[in-house]
Amino acid sequence: MNRNCPTGKNVYRTEREALNDLKRVRHGHSGENLRALNAYQCRACGWFHLGHSHEKIRKQRRAAERKEDRRLRERAEQAGRAIAADERRAAQKVVRELAPIVAAEREWLRLLADQAQSHAENLRAIHRMVDEHFSRRDST
Repeated sequence: MNRNCPTGKNVYRTEREALNDLKRVRHGHSGENLRALNAYQCRACGWFHLGHSHEKIRKQRRAAERKEDRRLRERAEQAGRAIAADERRAAQKVVRELAPIVAAEREWLRLLADQAQSHAENLRAIHRMVDEHFSRRDST
């Protein structure tokens, strides 16, 4: 086999040799691109090369997207909880502010009911007096 490849990539005799070189290269770098590298056998020359696995890149991208989705979902849930807490506090504030007004209205209604009852008693007494007056007048 010819140790040249039409792709121009570095040629390795075995997959192990390619992986050892990859390990050496990764040791000095921590970039995302190096993690996606893998060894594969070239269809053009039959030797081994280092290259990016598109499937591996897709899997890493999907994993990153899932992680971002989880993070966004957590932030949305946290925002929802904060909004619910704000709404609860606002409702409690309204209740606190309205409680004295409701108590005053209740007292006013009680006074009105007492006055209405007093008026009703007065009207009944007047009706009795009128009835007595006319019954005395009719009897004379």
